[in-house]
Amino acid sequence: MAETITIDQALCLNGRYKEMHCQRCRDHCPANCIDENWQIQSKLCNHCGVCVAVCPAEAIAALSYSNRELEHRAAENPSLFACKKQSRESSWPCLGFLESRLLFALVYKGSTLIVDDRACGQCNPAVHMQLTNAIANANRMLTFCNKNVIQSGDKAAYIKVRGKAISRRGFFSEMFSAALETIREVTFPTGATIERLERQKWIATYLSAMPAIRLPENSKVFFSMSISDACQACGLCAKLCSSKAITVIDLTSELEIYHQPVQCTGCHVCVTHCPVQAIAIGAANQLGKHRVIQAKLPRCSSCDQLFQPVDNQRICLECMLKNRLQTGGC
Repeated sequence: MAETITIDQALCLNGRYKEMHCQRCRDHCPANCIDENWQIQSKLCNHCGVCVAVCPAEAIAALSYSNRELEHRAAENPSLFACKKQSRESSWPCLGFLESRLLFALVYKGSTLIVDDRACGQCNPAVHMQLTNAIANANRMLTFCNKNVIQSGDKAAYIKVRGKAISRRGFFSEMFSAALETIREVTFPTGATIERLERQKWIATYLSAMPAIRLPENSKVFFSMSISDACQACGLCAKLCSSKAITVIDLTSELEIYHQPVQCTGCHVCVTHCPVQAIAIGAANQLGKHRVIQAKLPRCSSCDQLFQPVDNQRICLECMLKNRLQTGGC
């Protein structure tokens, strides 16, 4: 079956938010196969998966990078991550889809992770460089947290991954399932499901339940949010955050804004759309949910009552409507 990769325009930040001009997939694509209309030119695409790794909205889906395969690999211990050129058991054409946050989460939850990237340098140097950086960044955090590091490069060659013992019944069950899958693919070659690799769900599943995790300074892998005193307590950042990294608590006269770095993808939607430019995104040094600011609601310049603005407005909605009625506006 032909491998397919596509960008879901309904999920892409540029399609969902008028002010967004995200270029991550295009900037990082080694094959330069993503055009100005955010369409992947299949003749140029080499299915390296780098675009899958860098997209903050998880808008890029492929037949080759599925949650099912990742779940299968993560269930093994030690877990061997290799492309199908290196391992016959792998369905991944490349390891470019791996990124630091996902690698860190997989190891932090208790897995021993082996990434066989020995052939990457000759196969695709750009992917090899990105993968090397991803492993190095993850290992720096794991070392700081006193966890086992990811084995890669020449070290991966000396680690034996034991095959899972399988019973006679299990053998025939797996063979029957594989036969059914083959029949399905041959019979319905155009009916394959292009599945998004939900990296963020994996990261949150393994890390959100953990107590606050300290990270080394300037790790630049997970993201932290800061809000200045210019905040008008409009709560727009929480309403626009598709990853649920920003939450608010209404205290009647104040608004508490919380941020969870584990959930944050660093998409900068909140930064771009803040009406008073009060938000900044930087490197996180801890992964626990925390209060960013307790912002006071502004007072209406007309009636002096506390109100929650929709934008950078100075009067409440009630006074705004009253003024329109008095001036004959619609």
